[in-house]
Amino acid sequence: MGEVDARDARRSKVQRCVGITGVGLLVLVAVFAVIGTLTNDRGDRQAEPSTLETAPPPTSRYTPPPPTDVSIGGQILKDDGVYRDAGVGVWESNGARADGERCSWMRLDSTEPVISNAVDAGGADYLETIRVRTEATDVAFWTQGCQPWRRVAE
Repeated sequence: MGEVDARDARRSKVQRCVGITGVGLLVLVAVFAVIGTLTNDRGDRQAEPSTLETAPPPTSRYTPPPPTDVSIGGQILKDDGVYRDAGVGVWESNGARADGERCSWMRLDSTEPVISNAVDAGGADYLETIRVRTEATDVAFWTQGCQPWRRVAE
């Protein structure tokens, strides 16, 4: 009987270890299940729900204020197109409008805005201030996609 008692004692130790290990395994599985609900498939932590309202995203990085009349004689070229009466002087723009179109300009020796008629041409991106000097020999000035031009010097 001593041998049977020793076997039973060993068996009960194994059963206790398996029981403890089984409980530990269940706890471990439960922990991983909770962690799994807090992360997505890539393992990134998901944002916790918030009761605060958030502001809508801005539509543009920066919206400049409307130009103040700091131009010579109040001369401002606001729209896209060909200007035959721009006159001699230095014109300044804050570059492209916020709509994403690049600002383009040409000084012309004709009223037709094609590159073969350009005396000088250039462009600018959003918030890139540019200056152009128009001359007495220019027939016209063409602009497209630019913020308003202001005459800042003669």
